[in-house]
Amino acid sequence: MGWAATPQEVFDNTLINYRVGEDQRIMLPQFVCQDGYFLSHISDKVILPELSQVREFLPPYKALILSAVNFRCRTVRRSDLTRVLRWMRRGQ
Repeated sequence: MGWAATPQEVFDNTLINYRVGEDQRIMLPQFVCQDGYFLSHISDKVILPELSQVREFLPPYKALILSAVNFRCRTVRRSDLTRVLRWMRRGQ
């Protein structure tokens, strides 16, 4: 988590958090905190790096593929659904 006090910090933290969050050794959710009004409504200069610098800094995108082996699914029978619907109707 990174708290941003300026628009420049919002941009910088976004790049840093993307790099940290996509690191295969870490894989933790990342988010940038900022003020919900002042930072999003002020005009300020932000220095943007060259696209080549950003590509060098960020890891290449690698889609996370989850196999079906990792998940155990239970077959839901019609009688299970009927029982749940009856229970829900009783509560109304």
